Amino acid sequence: MTQNVEHVAKPKVLLVFSDCDPTHGAFLSGAHLARQLNLLGCTCDALIPRYNETGVRLLDEFGIRHYLIRSYSWTAYPKLSMRVKRRLQSVANRLLAEPKIVRLISEQGYDIVHINTAHGYVAAKPAIRLGKVLVWHIREMIEEDQGASIVGRRHGYALMSKSNVAIAISNAVKEKYARLLTCPVVRIYNGIDPSTFYTERCDLFASNRVRMVIVGGLYPHKGQLELVEALGELLRTGDVEFHLDIVGRPSGEYYERVRKAVAENGLDDCVTFAGETFDPGAYYRQSDIAFVCSHAEAFGRVTVEAMMAGCVVIGADTGGTREVLNDGKTGFLYRAGDTTSLLSTIKAVIASTDHARAVALSGQKRAMTLFTVEKNAEQIIAVYDSIRG
Repeated sequence: MTQNVEHVAKPKVLLVFSDCDPTHGAFLSGAHLARQLNLLGCTCDALIPRYNETGVRLLDEFGIRHYLIRSYSWTAYPKLSMRVKRRLQSVANRLLAEPKIVRLISEQGYDIVHINTAHGYVAAKPAIRLGKVLVWHIREMIEEDQGASIVGRRHGYALMSKSNVAIAISNAVKEKYARLLTCPVVRIYNGIDPSTFYTERCDLFASNRVRMVIVGGLYPHKGQLELVEALGELLRTGDVEFHLDIVGRPSGEYYERVRKAVAENGLDDCVTFAGETFDPGAYYRQSDIAFVCSHAEAFGRVTVEAMMAGCVVIGADTGGTREVLNDGKTGFLYRAGDTTSLLSTIKAVIASTDHARAVALSGQKRAMTLFTVEKNAEQIIAVYDSIRG
């Protein structure tokens, strides 16, 4: 594969983002991909739909040329008013954004239009109209993990099917979309920058207090509530001293439910709501155990980030998590949604810290071998080359 990357002329790529928020895993993954593609000899520019100072600063830091053309997503949560709003915004996309994107693609001479997520679509028709290679990167389980859906679902999947190829970030994502799309769907695991997270750990379970963290948006499908309930049971046993950092935006109805559960389980001194962060690595590096409790994780950036940081990772046995973690060897799995199973797994890890340390080290080695930005970009260039013939 590396030989092909070296001998085929590198394309000029427009990577199309659906947001510009570096607290979102999809944006981070796309930004790292763009930087790595440029390092490997491609020309990869970014198209962003709105301005975010921190996101733009990251693109500048990575040396990625970027263009701003205001546009909107086609995904919405079930609320009717939001779905109506999305339909109106689709008209704005067609009348205002798409003509500007046609001009940008034509003037800059891009060979490939690469849409970074399933949430964005506005560059698809311009790419098709101009006869450009269209690549669609699917990084989400939109319905299962995020509780949203494409407005105009049938039309949406028909448009995605016009891609030359769709890239799924796990087998779980591939299995879903291979049933929905008629274009080829290939699996390429997401890539994480090891320099941001890797550290040699000599401090796992070094103190009497077990340090824990869960990173991610506070949404029902992310599982923070079941983790709090399991830790409430652990507290009642009185056997273990622990502290959990919940890292994610502390707002919304679900956050209030989780906060209430913390109080009801007597965990106020054991749980901290840390809020959003641009540096989750700081939390991983001070934690013994990292949790991934999502009921349908598409891949799990947070899973791999925690593995690279040397944490023991406990994850729900579903979606991409069970692909990333090899139970009992590179991490630990429990039955998704089952508080009793989660509690039993936590107890087993704490009861055998020597084994847990060995598993964490194996997990770190696996992450550093399979899930790096370098490997991800090389595989994507190979896909580009195969499409362009």
